Amino acid sequence: MTVNVVGVVEVQDAEVFGKYAAIAGDAVEKHGGRIVGRAMHSDGSLEDTGAASKAIFVLLEFPAEENAQAWMSDPELKSVHEMRRSGAKTTLRLIKT
Repeated sequence: MTVNVVGVVEVQDAEVFGKYAAIAGDAVEKHGGRIVGRAMHSDGSLEDTGAASKAIFVLLEFPAEENAQAWMSDPELKSVHEMRRSGAKTTLRLIKT
């Protein structure tokens, strides 16, 4: 069953997060996933009452929940995840459809 991961990202260090963004796609692809889309905080909103007005939104897709879990727990990707965390405040939610 295909699953999605929704990421809400508030960049704290643009330089560090930029380095992460350059390698993030490869890390996701390693576990069969793909980046479906991104929306910058300046992109069009359907509604914005301030809950995440400074956030970037990311939608990832994985073939199964196990792939998404493997992406997060892969020891070879530890430094990639740490880079994301040091460059931004993030929330990643698994969405099962």
